Amino acid sequence: MKKNTFKILLGSLLFVGITSCESDDSSIVEGMPDAVVNTDGANAPARGFNESWFGHEEALNRQYYETNVAVYYDDYVDRAIDWPFLFTQNVWDNAISAYNNIGNNILYAVFHTGVTDRAEFLTDFESDVNGGVIDIPLNDAEMEEEKTTLIISQIGKLVEYSAKGVEGSPAEDLWMDEFNKIFVYDTYLNLDMEAEATTVRDRYAATQLNGVYWFRDWFLPLYETYGGTSFLNNFYNITSQNYPKDGDSYARTMNLGELVHFMSGAAGEDLQPIAESAFNWTEDVENELLQARVSFPDLAYPFEAVSQLRDVTVGASITVSKENGSGAGANEGSPKLIDNDINSKYLTGNVQNIIGESDFWLQQQLTAPEPVNKYTLTSGNDAPSRDPNAWQLLGSNDGTNWTVLDEKSNVTFSDRNQTREFDFDNDISYLYYRLNITGYNGDYNFQLSEWRLLVLETLTAPEPVDYTVNATITVNNENTSNPDETSASLIDGDTNSKYLAFDFESGLWMQQELPEAKIVVRYTLTSGNDAPSRDPASWTISGSNDGENWDELDSRTDQSFESRNKTKEFNFSNDTAYTYYKLTVLDIYGDSSIFQMSEWRLIGLE
Repeated sequence: MKKNTFKILLGSLLFVGITSCESDDSSIVEGMPDAVVNTDGANAPARGFNESWFGHEEALNRQYYETNVAVYYDDYVDRAIDWPFLFTQNVWDNAISAYNNIGNNILYAVFHTGVTDRAEFLTDFESDVNGGVIDIPLNDAEMEEEKTTLIISQIGKLVEYSAKGVEGSPAEDLWMDEFNKIFVYDTYLNLDMEAEATTVRDRYAATQLNGVYWFRDWFLPLYETYGGTSFLNNFYNITSQNYPKDGDSYARTMNLGELVHFMSGAAGEDLQPIAESAFNWTEDVENELLQARVSFPDLAYPFEAVSQLRDVTVGASITVSKENGSGAGANEGSPKLIDNDINSKYLTGNVQNIIGESDFWLQQQLTAPEPVNKYTLTSGNDAPSRDPNAWQLLGSNDGTNWTVLDEKSNVTFSDRNQTREFDFDNDISYLYYRLNITGYNGDYNFQLSEWRLLVLETLTAPEPVDYTVNATITVNNENTSNPDETSASLIDGDTNSKYLAFDFESGLWMQQELPEAKIVVRYTLTSGNDAPSRDPASWTISGSNDGENWDELDSRTDQSFESRNKTKEFNFSNDTAYTYYKLTVLDIYGDSSIFQMSEWRLIGLE
């Protein structure tokens, strides 16, 4: 959302830590409405400003402020209406107590009469005042549930879109206004407004979104079972700590499987059974949940690790110690063992003097070494007397030296074309696997329809890898006056050192050369230890494989670092490996001729 314009009339917009009166003293000031008097502290909020947002422009005058809340009325609001002062303060204090960090924890509450019938909000990330903003219609004097709910709901939006200092709602595309409903209900309960809590609970329980009763079947049961306010706060805690971010914002919004996973983490219990009942549960959502468990494996609730079963016989070649009498290309030749068709078979004769007396084996060579830990055998279509009943499975990486991995005896197949699965422990990758047949059921012939080698493995998400560790750095504006603040500090892994460049001009660049080409999809920048005016504000990231021809990979504008030595992470899409990566700074945050930055790291996923 674009920032909105505020024309300041009087006073400062910084008021953290200021203690003042509950409401401004009544006085007449020339050119200003009643209730403006200059008894402010040095950092009090502006006593008046002109708003220019949401399609309306009004002169606003402050009616009340405390350390973190300022209430403003337009010219048309009856000055006798004062209940919004303490009510807004109480709602905001309750929100801060519950969620600890809502942007910068400062609220500007603006009330209108006759100007608009819509309530709106701006987080402190979007507004040009020093805090979050709610903009509320106030068309009569009575303190009624409809009006109080409107105030609570807009403060709830500030929580949803800026809790824990992260910009954006983590799941707005899914729940729309549904989180806001549980926030309103929770706030009324915390303020001991039980009648209003009952009213909104009953109203919200009857509402649905896309056929789902979010409040009745999802939020309310979780709220009542898993800790109320603390459950909601836990969700934002683990989301802000674990869900992907880009700069100050969430990198994307959650899908339903991710939401169930993160709320399970907040509850400390697997919520899938409740989710299956509450939502339109599909195989796609099931897969989203499984992928979420792979991507975010550290959430604190009990769930089974997600596994996959890979058939590594695909692409393998087969050899046997005794081929079918008509050759490998016959209808019952050895390739039938691995053709993935249980209705074909391998058959060879005159084995009664071989099996158990000398080597009789079947051997697969894989396309690459694999840590096989499971295999299947499928019996033939007829004559159980031809089935194997004892064998050894061995592995090798040279086809000569073998390790016994599994051994079976007295095995029976109860049906024709029956597939049986066998498990064993193994974490060593082998290129060759051999099945030594040591016993069978005594016929003149031996037969087997299928032999598949499998790998059961736990799925894990790619891990971030810092490619800057072995990089070299060059810049087009080196610091020659202070050896402790040269470009080498950009990649030394120490956020307390920094690179500083004098005579900054747009186009200042720094370049990392990696030992080999790597696919970078993320980078971090760390601000310097002082002087925010020297921070980068706009830049591009480019990649090259010759240091001359560059592809732009990412660009950022109007960035800021809210504290010193602050590390921010930025993500971008890239599937090309580059040896060179260049950061070109187009603008810095303030009116300075000096640029500084503590650290620049390039990150890939492996």
